[in-house]
Amino acid sequence: FGAVYLPWHIIHLRTLRLSAKQREIKEDVPKSMTWSVLTKGLNKSIKTKNLTVQSEAWGGVIGMMWMTAYWATLIPSWIYLIVLTV
Repeated sequence: FGAVYLPWHIIHLRTLRLSAKQREIKEDVPKSMTWSVLTKGLNKSIKTKNLTVQSEAWGGVIGMMWMTAYWATLIPSWIYLIVLTV
């Protein structure tokens, strides 16, 4: 599983980084990580909801493929194995 999973995510993260560089996203990124920066980011991640159907928000084609495979294949398989085991 890891032999496929890790390279897939490396490719995915590189495409996300390339996409961000191409769009030149300018955000307020702190120079160092402190507890206040961490809690502020956590609160922002919980409170901010961006509903979208654009594939770029999900990581482009690679992200969409991964999410589809994950939710449509892995989750039902895991549930089946858990039920079979129990």
